[in-house]
Amino acid sequence: MAANDGELGEAGAMRGQVIYVAIPVDGRLVVREADEGLERHEWGVLQAGLLAAIHADVDPLRGRSNGIALPGGLWARMADDAVLDRSRYPRNPVASKLLAVLGAPGRRCFGTIVLLREDPETGLITSLTDEQLAQVRKAHDQIHRRGSASEPARPGPS
Repeated sequence: MAANDGELGEAGAMRGQVIYVAIPVDGRLVVREADEGLERHEWGVLQAGLLAAIHADVDPLRGRSNGIALPGGLWARMADDAVLDRSRYPRNPVASKLLAVLGAPGRRCFGTIVLLREDPETGLITSLTDEQLAQVRKAHDQIHRRGSASEPARPGPS
């Protein structure tokens, strides 16, 4: 069996690659690739490698994050303590605007956020599709074309 064939091996572990997007506070869009690191446990399947990569992006000190669902199977993850500890997690205006463009209700983001995809059949995090990646890139480009990302978002049609 190949190492990346998408199934759990005899030892209950596999390595597959997951492509996701990180938006650090400087407003860049960074495409990341991480080992999924699936592990089977009596309570289900854990994506240990992917969670470690996400936490390295959003909360390297504490390793805790939470997520919000977005339309189209997208998920945004951010540090649990981001809103409470603004000295470590500065405001991220590009991420705030990006989530709004992608369909999230008004939300201020702090620190780095990541955008992922949830497989509707398995509930596991999988790579962003080519269409989702294009959608995120297009929204990110629109935000930067509209002017300074530090300007407050204005409600209304775009």
